[in-house]
Amino acid sequence: MSDEEINHLLIQRFGSMSIPGGRLRWTIYSLWKRIFWNAIVSSSHFIKRAFDVLASVVILILISPLLALVALLIKLEDGGAVTFAARRCGK
Repeated sequence: MSDEEINHLLIQRFGSMSIPGGRLRWTIYSLWKRIFWNAIVSSSHFIKRAFDVLASVVILILISPLLALVALLIKLEDGGAVTFAARRCGK
């Protein structure tokens, strides 16, 4: 792109700032862009957390038959509890 083309594009884009209404329009536009961008950035934390929770639930549902099978095999082999609980020594 040549310098003349760049200058022409810049004048088209920012030429309206020389009039009072154009400056107000650009001020409102930039304020709206800043507010919109802040909303997008702040909502990304919520989206990440929602994805983490949803993915964890789906994976837990998918591997729950395997976990139940392992618990059943432990119960059949040992005859005791599936989970391990130890008595704490001390206080």
